[in-house]
Amino acid sequence: MSSDRDCLISVQSQLRSIETQIANQLGTTPPVTPPVTPPVVPPASGVITHQSLGPQGVAQALTSQLGVIHAFPLPAGAHTLSSTGLPDTPQELKLEWAISKVAGDFTYAQSTAASVVGRGGVVYHPCAQSGGVESGGVKWNPTGDTGTCKAAAGMFVNMRFVSGIPANTDATITYSWW
Repeated sequence: MSSDRDCLISVQSQLRSIETQIANQLGTTPPVTPPVTPPVVPPASGVITHQSLGPQGVAQALTSQLGVIHAFPLPAGAHTLSSTGLPDTPQELKLEWAISKVAGDFTYAQSTAASVVGRGGVVYHPCAQSGGVESGGVKWNPTGDTGTCKAAAGMFVNMRFVSGIPANTDATITYSWW
């Protein structure tokens, strides 16, 4: 958002400069244009950006609905994140995890930039994981390999429920990272 604000300020400055040039050519006083404060833009529809994954090694409960994306800043270093259900979590619940450079993005994890070519030319996508609640999770470190996403500070881990519960219905999972 700061780049949008910087762009707006730059455009405003350029407009004031043009207004002043025109006023000087016409021999008039340039108009006084009050600065415009850009509105606070909420994250993309359906994306909830969290401050952190919570304390390392401590299970965190997360309640959500189908399609709502939860984005968490990725802790630096080598870590694993996994999820599990609660007794009342539907066993049919399916979810996706994806590590990306942008909060809420699931495309980077499937991109060539995030893929790893293994033996025999097999292409792996270690920045993405989908499946049941018990199989959900991702691993990351600064170097990456066929089963671990290459990730750096400033990236995000994103999660969403994709099926297994009715629309507009809450379900709760727990996740932890170490």
